[in-house]
Amino acid sequence: MAVEYAPYTTSTVHSVIDQQLSPTDAKQQYENEIILSNSTHGAPSRLFQTKTRILRASDVLLSLAGRSTSVTNLTMNPAGATEDVPSGVENFQEVLRLFPPFRDDDGPTFGAVDIKCPDCDATFSSPDELQQHYLTKYCPGTTVAVYVMTRDRLITKGYRMEKRLIPVNCRPIRFFCDNCDKVFTFGEEDEKPDRQPNAPVYVNCKHCGEKCNVSYQPILNDPRDDISPRDIQRELGNVCHSRSPSIAQRPSMGAKFPNPPATNMDQQSFTRKARKLRDSWSFRKMSQSDEDELIAISFAGLYDLERVHAPNGIYHHIENDNEPQLNQSTISFDANGTLTWLNDASLNEAQKIMCEDEDRHPANEDEAMDDEDDQKEQPASSRRQSFLQKLFGRKVPKGISRARSASNRGKKLIRRANTIRFSFVTKYTRSESRATGRTSDRDSIDARTQDTSEQKHESAADTEYIALLRNCQNVFVHTQYINGGAVVHDASGRQRIIKIDEVAQVFLHIKEELSSANSWSRMLNTRMRAESALKQGNGRAAVVEYHDALKLLEDNPSLDTDKQLRAAMLHALGQAYHGLDMTGESEACYLEALGLYKRTYGRDHPKNFALLHDLGALCEKDGYATEASALYERSFAGRLKTLGHNAPDTLSSMQDLASLKVLLGDLESALLLLEKAVPALDTVFGLQNATTLNAMNQLSHLYQKLGLNKESRTICGRTIPHCKSFFGIVSPITREAVVRYLQSSDNFDFPPEIREILDHYQRSRDPDALRVVHRLGRSYMDAGLNRDAANLFEALVEDFLAAKGPEAPETFDALSALCVSWEHLDSVDKAILAYKQLVHMASRTPEDHHSRKRITYAEKRISELNRRREILAAERKEWCLHEPAACENCGDSTTVLCNTCKIFRFCSDPCHKAGADTHLPFCIPSVSLRESKSLAVKPKCPVSTRDQALAKIRSLDSTKPVNITASYTFYLDPRNFTTFRMKLNAKANTIILFSLDSDIRYTIMDAVSASAHQHPGNTAPLTSKATGGVNWISPERQESIIYIPPSTSDVGQPDLRQPKEARYVLITPGKEMLRSVIDKRIRVRGGSGEKERFQALNLPSHELIEYAQGLLLTGYLGEAFMYVLEWV
Repeated sequence: MAVEYAPYTTSTVHSVIDQQLSPTDAKQQYENEIILSNSTHGAPSRLFQTKTRILRASDVLLSLAGRSTSVTNLTMNPAGATEDVPSGVENFQEVLRLFPPFRDDDGPTFGAVDIKCPDCDATFSSPDELQQHYLTKYCPGTTVAVYVMTRDRLITKGYRMEKRLIPVNCRPIRFFCDNCDKVFTFGEEDEKPDRQPNAPVYVNCKHCGEKCNVSYQPILNDPRDDISPRDIQRELGNVCHSRSPSIAQRPSMGAKFPNPPATNMDQQSFTRKARKLRDSWSFRKMSQSDEDELIAISFAGLYDLERVHAPNGIYHHIENDNEPQLNQSTISFDANGTLTWLNDASLNEAQKIMCEDEDRHPANEDEAMDDEDDQKEQPASSRRQSFLQKLFGRKVPKGISRARSASNRGKKLIRRANTIRFSFVTKYTRSESRATGRTSDRDSIDARTQDTSEQKHESAADTEYIALLRNCQNVFVHTQYINGGAVVHDASGRQRIIKIDEVAQVFLHIKEELSSANSWSRMLNTRMRAESALKQGNGRAAVVEYHDALKLLEDNPSLDTDKQLRAAMLHALGQAYHGLDMTGESEACYLEALGLYKRTYGRDHPKNFALLHDLGALCEKDGYATEASALYERSFAGRLKTLGHNAPDTLSSMQDLASLKVLLGDLESALLLLEKAVPALDTVFGLQNATTLNAMNQLSHLYQKLGLNKESRTICGRTIPHCKSFFGIVSPITREAVVRYLQSSDNFDFPPEIREILDHYQRSRDPDALRVVHRLGRSYMDAGLNRDAANLFEALVEDFLAAKGPEAPETFDALSALCVSWEHLDSVDKAILAYKQLVHMASRTPEDHHSRKRITYAEKRISELNRRREILAAERKEWCLHEPAACENCGDSTTVLCNTCKIFRFCSDPCHKAGADTHLPFCIPSVSLRESKSLAVKPKCPVSTRDQALAKIRSLDSTKPVNITASYTFYLDPRNFTTFRMKLNAKANTIILFSLDSDIRYTIMDAVSASAHQHPGNTAPLTSKATGGVNWISPERQESIIYIPPSTSDVGQPDLRQPKEARYVLITPGKEMLRSVIDKRIRVRGGSGEKERFQALNLPSHELIEYAQGLLLTGYLGEAFMYVLEWV
């Protein structure tokens, strides 16, 4: 369809237009910029035939005569009753009822019905909740689209145009039927349209019964007019406070006319500066007197406003322009409030009546000066056009201009017409009306108001109403009028009808909103100060600021009609109270905010779930873990449904819910949540993020609680390097991760980055770092590396003495660990010395010191170690190790034994070194029977074993009687069994039986010179230097040993004339048992060549024996492997 220019042009301006641009060219240029729609858009065609009516706001406000003009009228339903819908959330139990739990598969909710709002798709659980929302100002889909044109007071020739969505109550809603040309209502008695997504909306007419398409389609597809529904929630940086001198453009929308390429550097620099200036207007802070001036509002479109009031991109004041052409109708109201249209004849007559005193009212000097200035500035329009084109990135078309009229008669007509229409409302008496007619034309509305107030006592409401009319004389309202009201469209995509009084209420809302710009600015500044104080942890200051901001909203209701700003600030205020441990106040704020959010956005909205999460945190802090878990579960399920699995809020809910599940003892559920959250956090934020690292640390801690040390160590190994780089090496988070890594470690071949951290902690004198080193020592002890633990604790005791002093708990802990390390190494003397030092330090502390409790335990351990030392000394004495014998190298008498085998003697170190070559094959590390921690002995043998031994003895000499004097059963623990030695009794005959199932090897070591006599009855595999090597026998090859000392005579008594003999039985693990112990040691630490060194062993080395002896094992796996019987 073609654009109609007639309503906005007059015959007096064509001469001016022809000088710049012809109407045909202007039409073509407009059609190039804005695509014209045809009449087949699905909307009622009758509505497209309506013409835009330009009314003064004072005329529209006449429909509110006798009624309140407060913005709270917007909350009134057609019946006039004020709606004050309560939030309906009173306590935690009510919250749990209103938000039922979701299913595990994110399906429908338990025990709830999903009832959706037809206009905004908000979901509710009951029809009553929907009734409080549908077709009210709380429904975002019912907001009316209004196009507002304002002028910035600091940019005198600029303007700004924007589309606003005004929330209004609209029950019942009115539509226009194109079939019967009547207006009908809809929405009464719970009526709801059947709406499909992205489909036209059809409603049955109440008069003719035909289906009416009420979908909105704009006549002009202006790309600046976004008809899609959008959230009406104001943000801190809302576009409504932009200072751009045109319609506020979205960031994604570029300039319609791009800048021409610059030909030199100066133009490029100018373009950059212009863009910077343009962008700075959007963020300029408002001052106390910086509110905008309302020029006009329109329910038709942005193009309509710009075409009338600013055709060249520059705002033109309406008083310096022509009145719209006489063929355009204007409206008036009679005393009864009936709407009447003034046609051309009536206007002409009014012009004749009103212009009779025209000579008495010459033109204003200021207006004449403005005319001269405009005439002077007219040649400079091209320069202004060029500047605006570079500044705003688009060229404003030179459309049909409202040039200055050659006569002031139209201007006089406007004034006189307004005066006449105003007289219909003031309700003067007949005598007062005649007196008013006799006054001069210079009697303005202010004079009439004063005369009336002197003659009649007016109420304050009437005075306010008259002042409002006077202030709205130069504000215009563009409407598409049809029988029954004005055509508007809402955010849900419908085109409907509102009455003129509703248009007046919308206008009042916009006017009061603009007049409250200073309050809005103060509220924003107060809110930002409150948020800053809350982030800094100053909760009391935040509470004060939030209360001030809420007070400003209460004083200016037009700033927060739908109460969403109040809900947002109540939410933040509740968080501030939560930080101050003011549970009651925090709960009240949360519940009120939840009710406000639910009433507007429905049940399934992220803001509701954020409040549920905060309510859960409040319950958790007060100790109501069960209620907190229920709220957390609802928050997590709702966020998972609405936001998705990878949303930050969803992942936060998963973390908090997992932590609470751990406190409740439901570790499996917590593990399931964290195992889903950690990969998502890694994907969304990466490892260099505090949230991701905290979740991974939480998961590793949970793995550790469940005994999954391998998984815990793996997670810690990934997080420690990133914790070091993100939090720092001295951060508590890094230290805790390292401690957890050490606690779950069974291998101490640390990666280089972790070894670097541990070395830094060992060199440090920081007590917190030394605690990590103490944990490392404890891990060494648990793994059997007692030698490393003892060396570490020795240095750690000195460090704690220097850093914390002798009375610090850390010092006593390190010293106690040192005592245990020496005890595990079977270094009895060093362990006793360390315990005595512990007793000495504890006895010097005050009486009430915690270390006093250690004295009793230390003294007990000293007593037991002394008893063990006596046992070992008795064993050596029994084996005659304290008596002198010949040196293996020089033959001199000595009592010094080899430190490794404890069998052969060397008088000095030179002799030891000299005989090393011949001694080395026989120097086998071992432990004695009393030293071994893997052996157990019972002084009794089974009857079957006893009979088997007697049979073997009688096979040697069946004529002699056999008398068993002693029998023993030896048990071993295969987990830590190593080589042990046992000296044979030189005063009795001995038979040793080995279990065929035992994985062991044995031999007899002769510690006397090679000339020792071998009794013919002996069946032992003798190993001595004369034999040239060690001969190891397995039970499969030979299951018994019979040993008859050569000093024993035929009568069974020892012959003192024979030389003394020292023979030992050495028993070592078999290949499989040895390999098991070696593998266990390699798993603990196999780096730096230790793995190869241990794998090359055929017999346990001294280091391997020390490791096996120091293992902390639970229980005893006793396995009988040897039976010893003595007879005479």
